[in-house]
Amino acid sequence: MKLKPQKIGKAGQLAMLMSMPALDGNIVLLVLGGLFSLQNVMLIGLTVMSGPGAFIQSATLDATTKERILVSVVAGLIATAAVILSATLGPKLFELIDINIMKFAGGIAVCLIGLMIAGVKLPSMIPLVIVLTGLILAFVSKTY
Repeated sequence: MKLKPQKIGKAGQLAMLMSMPALDGNIVLLVLGGLFSLQNVMLIGLTVMSGPGAFIQSATLDATTKERILVSVVAGLIATAAVILSATLGPKLFELIDINIMKFAGGIAVCLIGLMIAGVKLPSMIPLVIVLTGLILAFVSKTY
């Protein structure tokens, strides 16, 4: 099955939405709080990673059922990889950044993704740019 570029873009939006907790510090806070465990995998997966926005994004995708499943699986795999990376490297990096700046940048990125899902035309990479800018500012703030 071959996906059209428009649907690949939607998969990217869904993956970005599902990966946001890995980028904005939520996963790191769960790890540091001792809540990131196999017992809590359903809680983390359904509330932290996917949440209602991801459910709405995947449900409203204009595609066949097979294409929706494929897009959701690919986005889920990307998000899972981001969460694993965040859970392993995050606590060490957490000491190097100002988490308040990351919370702010993550909040702005989530709002922008919500606007994009609602149909507002924004550059597709803007939420990622916001998070990466927040990460750089958080590092600079903690360093100086």
